[in-house]
Amino acid sequence: MNDDIKITDLPDGGCRAEMDGETIYYTKEEVAEMEQDYIAALKRGAIKPVK
Repeated sequence: MNDDIKITDLPDGGCRAEMDGETIYYTKEEVAEMEQDYIAALKRGAIKPVK
């Protein structure tokens, strides 16, 4: 397992994530939910911002 992750934005607002030979597609709504979860975790101090 390595840390190489390739994320490609899709025209419909979703994205494609590729890691370890596996490809996962996320819808626009799923991407928005992940973004809100990330922001909430930052505000709680549960994670540190990526620089």
